[in-house]
Amino acid sequence: MKQILSILVILASAAFGHGTGAHHHTEVPRSARTPAAAHHRVARSSCPAMPTAAPAGYRTVVRDDFSGRSLDARTWYRWSGEPGSDPFGWWRTPLGVAGRGALRLRGIWASAGANPSWRAGGEVTSGIGSRHAQLYGEYQWCMKVDRMPGTSTIALLWPAPDRWPPEIDLFETKGATDGYSVSVHYGTARQNRIVRANVTHQDATRWNVYTAIWKPRFLRILENARVVATIAGNAHVPAVPMRFDLQTQAVRPHATRGATTVDWVVEYAPTR
Repeated sequence: MKQILSILVILASAAFGHGTGAHHHTEVPRSARTPAAAHHRVARSSCPAMPTAAPAGYRTVVRDDFSGRSLDARTWYRWSGEPGSDPFGWWRTPLGVAGRGALRLRGIWASAGANPSWRAGGEVTSGIGSRHAQLYGEYQWCMKVDRMPGTSTIALLWPAPDRWPPEIDLFETKGATDGYSVSVHYGTARQNRIVRANVTHQDATRWNVYTAIWKPRFLRILENARVVATIAGNAHVPAVPMRFDLQTQAVRPHATRGATTVDWVVEYAPTR
């Protein structure tokens, strides 16, 4: 189906979490002991093989098909705590969120023991961030998303060191699965400005390969090798080192829970 793309410039106050404003996540200490989740190998027939060669002008800096027994702590951070000013969700990411062929970002309901301010419970989700930061590059990942209204899936670039803004949301569902947004956040923590491209008539519940190309004043997103969004010639496209993150997050009370499943991730850095 033909995709429809629109670009908007938005002025908003800093709001909830990654994708909507500063999130102020906390990294889970490497020594933290967390229960391993049940492992289920993902059938790879619907996902192409993970690339073995970098595009021209790039070198491979991260390459992970999550085939180990658990998340590789040398490659990824794990999120813990409350997404910035988000009263509906909490991050608690076990090492067992990945392994044996898939990264699975699931949501679970918790009535207590997570966000200390909860009175009636909320959704506990997961998020990971690459330990590698770089200025400009390409990113590829193969992913599918369950239908889970109220739970957003976000793939993004986050500034390193951890000072927000800027932020680049490469893929953000807001809980929908028939489209997603691509956003650049800039300005200040008190005055969050956004340039946004909306991609519609896309089916995120199917396995799709997403490619993000980040260059000076330029951002482009491809889905299965087709261009679906471009933000070009924009001085607000970040020009600071950033790292690649993947996460799910509740964006409203009583969110529908499900899973975002990622088969593989590859990051490329420019060679010049």
